[in-house]
Amino acid sequence: MNNSDTLPNKSPTKPKSNSILSSLLQDRFATISAVALIILIFTALFAPQISPYEPTKLDLLNRLIPPVIFSDGNSAHLLGTDSLGRDMLSRIIHGTRMSLTIGVVVVIMTGVFGTAIGMLAGYLGGRFDQIVMRFVDFQAAIPYFLLALTIMAAIGPGARNLVIVLTLISWPIFARYSRGIMLAVKREVYIEAARVSGTSEFRILLKHAFPNLASPIITLSTLELSRIILSEAGLSFIGLGVQPPDSAWGLMVAEAHDYVSTANWTITLPGLMVMITTLSINIFATWLRRVSDPVQRGRM
Repeated sequence: MNNSDTLPNKSPTKPKSNSILSSLLQDRFATISAVALIILIFTALFAPQISPYEPTKLDLLNRLIPPVIFSDGNSAHLLGTDSLGRDMLSRIIHGTRMSLTIGVVVVIMTGVFGTAIGMLAGYLGGRFDQIVMRFVDFQAAIPYFLLALTIMAAIGPGARNLVIVLTLISWPIFARYSRGIMLAVKREVYIEAARVSGTSEFRILLKHAFPNLASPIITLSTLELSRIILSEAGLSFIGLGVQPPDSAWGLMVAEAHDYVSTANWTITLPGLMVMITTLSINIFATWLRRVSDPVQRGRM
């Protein structure tokens, strides 16, 4: 008799693509969030093509035109213009590109570096683990935004410096998370079996350990994207992030705060974009965590 016919298959069952899609469609809020994120990503990728005007084009004769839904609006500027006559729709579109680009780049850099450091610390242990975790604990003791604010004030504003600073202060989150998972994974029987069979440590980490981290790290990356976008908007708002004449949602709010009572759309629209984006990411991340967790998926 073939032993494979009698032994149960203990390998985890991966969700099929059609079951994932049906699960997404059954969750109304997750579906709306996914659609919103797809629209945002499309807008960011094709911003120059779909933008009706150059975001930096000044037109002082048409400054503070309200959106077209108002009685004195102008169909040439669907979302109105700002205090310098720049088209709000064009600036929001390019602001989407700026915010998502900074967020995605920072998340990729912090995710790769932080996950690698955390995996090594959890797997190797010893002095290396102690050094890494003491540094993580030290950085965690400093408020996140205050640390970003201090470093940005020291090295100067700008999109490039913003990416560097947010990467430097965000990687410990991935390191701590991946280390915790690795501490549990490295005690599994299949890891010991691979080590006894003579498999190299690098191959054990890459082939046997990392697949157990992939799903939770993807979920964490989605949540971190929301926090990075909020941090970028906050730093740009106080003048230490993206600089004029570039378009960014936080920068647009800062430039419009003097017109909150006379031209409220100039501050409301970019603020709504920040809220919609972060809310969509958080809702989608919650659904992603449920569908990627075998226990949660079984309950669903």
